[in-house]
Amino acid sequence: MDKRTQIWNVLHDGEITAIERNGETLIMFVSIPYLRRRMKPIGDSFVLTISGLTRLEYLDYDGKSSSLAEEIEVAMPEILSTDSDSMPITVNLTTGHLLLDFRRISFALDTGEAVEFEVIEKNTGLNGKQRQNKTLEVTFDHYEIIYQILSHFINIVRNVLF
Repeated sequence: MDKRTQIWNVLHDGEITAIERNGETLIMFVSIPYLRRRMKPIGDSFVLTISGLTRLEYLDYDGKSSSLAEEIEVAMPEILSTDSDSMPITVNLTTGHLLLDFRRISFALDTGEAVEFEVIEKNTGLNGKQRQNKTLEVTFDHYEIIYQILSHFINIVRNVLF
């Protein structure tokens, strides 16, 4: 198991709230309160430090490349999952895809204390297979909600126009 790829499934539903790139290092804040509350001291986010970064690319669902920093300002993308087992990886987000290639990743709590991947993973309460099934289930739920909202909107438009 490669923690560089698996962390993106562990942080499913985490919202990318801030990034800062300095050369080959990327610092990323991921807000995921339900998971973070299970750890002490109190907080709501994790800080990922990605080093040896050779690729950072954000693509919307139409395949258009743009800045991840700009996307964060507009939409606050949430992490869904990755199917990648090795570098480079594609992280599926609620707003598009994040393409990454890097050598190392380390983790910290938003209070600054370092934390190991295994501790974060353990606090999810799910093993790898359960986490994969939960990801698929929640993703389907997201689409179902979107479908219901769009159906309702279409009915309103029909009533107004006809």
